[in-house]
Amino acid sequence: MKSRILCILLVAALLIPAIAIADTPTVVVTGYQINPEVLMPGDIGTIKITITNTAATATQVDTSTYTLGGSGTTTTTTTTINADIQSIYLFGHGLTVLSGNYRNVGELGPGQSITITFTIEAPAKEDTYFPEVWIDVLGGRSAKYPIPVKVDSSSVSLTASDVPSVILKDDASKVKLTIANKRPNSINSTVIAPTADGIEFTPAEIFLGAMKPDEQSTATFTLHPTSLGKKDVTFVLTYKNGDNPHSESLTCSIDVREGSGVKLILAEYPTSIAKGDTARIELDVVNARSSDITGVSVVPITDGRFTPSEAFIGTMEPDDVFSANFDVDTSDLTFGTHNIGFKVTYKDGRGFHESGAYAVSIDIVETPVELPSTLLSIIVIIAVSAVGYYLYRRRR
Repeated sequence: MKSRILCILLVAALLIPAIAIADTPTVVVTGYQINPEVLMPGDIGTIKITITNTAATATQVDTSTYTLGGSGTTTTTTTTINADIQSIYLFGHGLTVLSGNYRNVGELGPGQSITITFTIEAPAKEDTYFPEVWIDVLGGRSAKYPIPVKVDSSSVSLTASDVPSVILKDDASKVKLTIANKRPNSINSTVIAPTADGIEFTPAEIFLGAMKPDEQSTATFTLHPTSLGKKDVTFVLTYKNGDNPHSESLTCSIDVREGSGVKLILAEYPTSIAKGDTARIELDVVNARSSDITGVSVVPITDGRFTPSEAFIGTMEPDDVFSANFDVDTSDLTFGTHNIGFKVTYKDGRGFHESGAYAVSIDIVETPVELPSTLLSIIVIIAVSAVGYYLYRRRR
């Protein structure tokens, strides 16, 4: 009886096909990208993952052999090895997942890859979070993969490196600002723009573009005051972290006072001169502005005969001092006090300007009578003799 059962089991075993076990298709996360690289609290970003089927071959060959009574039959079956992805989920673990959970993704062939994107929102708290990607594969090995996402509130600093506290109304003053990216990642679309009542700016804004971590830039604006008084000048810096807009601002107080910044200073002149003589007037032109001026000229604004008729200086840089000399013919001037005026004309980035007039006061007097030297000597001798005779008579 035992021999009969053993024979039946042996025959049954020979009839069962010998099947080779196929490799199970394995899906793994082979790469990821976070944009922006580091989020700020409240930022919306994306996590882009690359999923790959790591099966070594495209097909699996299964061989079945049936043996009975010393003769056998062999059957070969070829099967394509695909990963049938049922779903892909992202679990936030502190982050908010806004979109990107996928169902019925489909089959992924051996060696093939697909890219999946999730949209996330950063929480208010700074930290490093580890959201997990879960991949469910039908009949294969499912996978889960943690992705580190950093949330950092570091910002971009805006400081005033050169801002005057007082500027002149007719002056074109410059201000310089320093912008520093203190974030651990790059920012983009960086723009700085100033605003103030009673002040115009050139340029209206400055585009800095992308800034790398720890990168520093400068922005220089020219201020053109249009009214007097204290002004609050606000500089607004806008930038993007990924696609998320952010801003910083800086306010400075500037006092706008009367004046042009281009001055005439009297260097030398005669307080009085005989009618008909030539009076030499020497003036200094000072550029006390914070910027260059061009086409500088000193022009008399009083009727009279002046040589030259205009003293052309040209370009003056800040703090430059140049001389302008005039000879005034007094032949046509009447006796008495005369105020002889001058002005400075110049150009800057906004156009043509004139400074306030400067007047020089000169007295025109009669021409003194010149006596011959011999006659003058005789008069001196007579005067001395008369004094000596007077003293002699008193002693007697």
